[in-house]
Amino acid sequence: MDKATEYGLEIYRELNDKIKYYKDEPKDLEEIKNRVKILIEELFIESENYRMQLEEFSLQLEAQVEELSKLYEELTAVLDIGKILHETLDPRTSMESILERIKDIITYDDIVVGEFSDFPPRKDFKILHADFNSLDFEKTVQFIDYLNESNKVKPLIFERNPLTNEEIPIMFVPIESRIKIWGFFLFYGSKKGIFTAGNRKIMESISEQIAFSYDTLDFLNKKIEQEKLGEQLRIASEIQKSLLPKKIPQFESVDIEAFYRPAYDIGGDYYDVVDLGEKVFLVLADVSGKSVPAALIMTSFRSILRHEIEKEHDLTTIVSNLNDYISKEIPQDRFVTSIFIMLDYKNKNIEMINCGHNPTLILKDGS
Repeated sequence: MDKATEYGLEIYRELNDKIKYYKDEPKDLEEIKNRVKILIEELFIESENYRMQLEEFSLQLEAQVEELSKLYEELTAVLDIGKILHETLDPRTSMESILERIKDIITYDDIVVGEFSDFPPRKDFKILHADFNSLDFEKTVQFIDYLNESNKVKPLIFERNPLTNEEIPIMFVPIESRIKIWGFFLFYGSKKGIFTAGNRKIMESISEQIAFSYDTLDFLNKKIEQEKLGEQLRIASEIQKSLLPKKIPQFESVDIEAFYRPAYDIGGDYYDVVDLGEKVFLVLADVSGKSVPAALIMTSFRSILRHEIEKEHDLTTIVSNLNDYISKEIPQDRFVTSIFIMLDYKNKNIEMINCGHNPTLILKDGS
């Protein structure tokens, strides 16, 4: 075998070892040349295929990196919105800052952020924020009506306007907690032509955070109101107790005792013992209802009664004047039952008027 054939055979073997194309040895130099040519062509084809695979892989990798970058931006926006809500507590006052972050992750033409005034939600809502271009308030009301009538107050994406059949993408996401639906996001139109399931999912997450802030704010406001009411009731209770006699006056040959325990902290119960010199005036009264409204009527009742006692000692006149005033001043669905007693303890005489109160028990000679 000459040197040219040996050299050609060496090149052939190196190439064939790379791509494993032939299984036998060539017979002569001419066959070696033909096979080397074919092997070089096959090598170029494999190289081109490999290059194309690398380009395709590179494009896939680039798309995955872009998707990861988008996901990172969305997660960062959700975290930022969480921080905003944590700092302000009230989602209404932080809505502008929230929307600035939403603009970074969702492309839209129009947006309406509404807060429902009633529950279950109907068209009665107020706008917290609105960017109107082709949308307006009336169209928003019509769209919310449509969702209510169709029982579709839930996260939705429309490719067309269901009312006009206009080809425009719409995304609706309620601000909903386990307690109630507080409001909604309505996105109308998109420069990208569509809203994706990913857009809806990220807005659901943001809406859940906002709804939780509404729940927290509602709880805090109710707690504050309860504490305020509790303090007001405590003060009212102290005032009511101050209107009852702290000590029963003592009289010759007459024992007068009183015991009082209210069903509530404050109510409309009242009793009094007034020393008129030669006589003693006693009253026992109960205002219909309980709590603050009854206590207010009782306070008015006591003030008028005391005023009448100071200028008049005739029991019938006192009760008549008191009744005339009270019947005009208190609401129609309220009333006061009472017992009035004028005790002449020196002459051992009792005059009593019962105005719708429980029967008076009189114990005499053991019966």
